[in-house]
Amino acid sequence: MELRKPKNCPQCGSTKLAQILYGRPTAEALEAVERGEFVLGGCFVLPDQPDWECQSCRHQWFDADDPARIEWEKLLDDLRNGTLDDEQTG
Repeated sequence: MELRKPKNCPQCGSTKLAQILYGRPTAEALEAVERGEFVLGGCFVLPDQPDWECQSCRHQWFDADDPARIEWEKLLDDLRNGTLDDEQTG
């Protein structure tokens, strides 16, 4: 499930947005960073980290109502609580 891309920055209104990529980037991901499609967010994935960065003002945020974000947060909670089942891991 993909995050839904916001139309503009909630702080400055710019439409120049990039998704924040967490984890160790692949060569393809680094190429996408060079094109401005993504920005690197670091190696660790934690709750409440931002998903988007404005390329104009550098504001970072996440949409708490995004279905993909809700699913991801639930998965992280299940991992932390040891309640992840085989169906969730594929």
